[in-house]
Amino acid sequence: MDIEFEGSPQGISAVRRLNEVVPRCQVVYLSNYLQYSVDVYRTDHVWFVLKSQFEQRLPEVFEKLARIGEMRRRYLMVPTLQGGMVKLACEDIVYLERRARITRVVARAGVFELREKLSEVAHKLPDSTFAFCHSSILVNMPHVTELHDDHLLMDNGDTVLVSRRYAKAFRASFFEWADQWTV
Repeated sequence: MDIEFEGSPQGISAVRRLNEVVPRCQVVYLSNYLQYSVDVYRTDHVWFVLKSQFEQRLPEVFEKLARIGEMRRRYLMVPTLQGGMVKLACEDIVYLERRARITRVVARAGVFELREKLSEVAHKLPDSTFAFCHSSILVNMPHVTELHDDHLLMDNGDTVLVSRRYAKAFRASFFEWADQWTV
């Protein structure tokens, strides 16, 4: 994001709005003006780069973007219905279920409810361990202890339904995942 437009630092206020609308967006500021280097810290951003140093800094910037992306795939920030935020390690999430416009995140630390659609939350989770077994249920495969035709037994004792529509694709994903961990 460039900072200065038409003689004023409109880029900073644009990023502030972007932080609200798309909180996971990774922003890198590019500017010719060092005077804004302190002002950008009022926003969530990854790096401040002078345009004259852009090519030189590019490898560092991409390395940091990749590190942040990997870290974000390991954790999920859950905005709760009560207005708070909970940081959950993806490995601690047992499954997610959508019921009556509420997404329930069942984790080792408890059950958290949020308004975000299940499909939106699914994009934030690692594809390699999470799979849909029902149109309204997304499970973390390492937490499956038993796989049956129409249901799963999870390691927290919960039983999760498997719909006929998703059964074949889920089984394929599960066995592909399990094959990586079988000795």
